[in-house]
Amino acid sequence: MRVAFGPPSPEPVLRSEEVGAPEDLDPDPPLYPSGRWVWLWLFFVVLLPLGYAVASGLYVQHQLQVRRARREAAMARKREEARAQAAARRRRKAQQERAERAFAQARFAEAEEAATSILRLSPTVPRMRWLRARARYYQGKLEEAEQDLDVLIEKLVPAEGSLRTRGLVRALQGRRGEALADLRAALRLSPRSAYTALWIAGLGGGKEALAPFLAGNAWTSELARFVAGQGSLADLLARAKKAPNDRKRRERLCEAHGYAGLLADAEGRWPAARTHYQACVATGVTEFIEYRWAEQRLRQDRPLPAGPADPPLLERDEGAPR
Repeated sequence: MRVAFGPPSPEPVLRSEEVGAPEDLDPDPPLYPSGRWVWLWLFFVVLLPLGYAVASGLYVQHQLQVRRARREAAMARKREEARAQAAARRRRKAQQERAERAFAQARFAEAEEAATSILRLSPTVPRMRWLRARARYYQGKLEEAEQDLDVLIEKLVPAEGSLRTRGLVRALQGRRGEALADLRAALRLSPRSAYTALWIAGLGGGKEALAPFLAGNAWTSELARFVAGQGSLADLLARAKKAPNDRKRRERLCEAHGYAGLLADAEGRWPAARTHYQACVATGVTEFIEYRWAEQRLRQDRPLPAGPADPPLLERDEGAPR
């Protein structure tokens, strides 16, 4: 073995190609990232926002379609409801015209049926309630007529005509006390109604209501003086026959015999009352309340009934003309 003496020699410099450098110490890294990072970047930066945008757009489009469909369905329902309401109005109008036509032609059963079909759907129609009440009254259905009049007066539109009619219906049922209360209420609503005052006096409610109508030369004044005992039936009938035409003559004869029958009825003289009622009905003036009262009394064909709370029947002065 050879031993060298002297200063130590420097460390030898090894070249990389001789030693072999590791890969992670590569002095020349690649210019672009690896494929894995590229896909991650594409997913998070491009694909994910793009997918969210597409999904959001599809969702918004779906919601718009849903809203449009709901709006169209609501509009279709409204159109259908409008058509149904229009059809119902047409049917109701046709039924109303039928009821009024039947009533005008004295077909009261048909008028009642048509009015009932309307009131079944619309119970607050005063016109049809009033028509049905009168149709029932004219058929002699007094209790049913009173029920309609109760609704009309207490829940809808109280008026002189409905109160007066209910008074007559109650009087026909033997409740003259209640009848007079209705008639007085009707007179308070229409203080100038001479005919309401005539009914009050004729049913035994006192002659005071006739005071405003006694003076003058009007036909109603002539009736008031007769009912008050200040005139004779002969004078009243003579005045009625002097009417200017046949229609007016029959109207006045209807009223004259109607109130003459009412007075005889209230005095308990049924045979005389029947004769006057028959003469009243013979005039054919069917739209007058006196005619309908006479018709109902002839249908009952008995003395006017009275209840325990009713005022006493009229007592005519012996010297008063009959």
